[in-house]
Amino acid sequence: TTVTFPQPFLIAPQASDVMFSCAAGDGSVSAVVVSVTTTQLEFNVIADRTPGFAATVNWKVWGVL
Repeated sequence: TTVTFPQPFLIAPQASDVMFSCAAGDGSVSAVVVSVTTTQLEFNVIADRTPGFAATVNWKVWGVL
């Protein structure tokens, strides 16, 4: 999944500046940062269940705007 930030960062955040909050009925969903630039966040959602269920993945990035 790729997210484009509404406003670019002045300095590219690090992967450690990204926080995920994943909600699934049984806690079987997580996310991993693939890359972060000044304008985009790319991440993979990981599920240890068979696909076909709904889950919410919220993200937050800290940095200098």
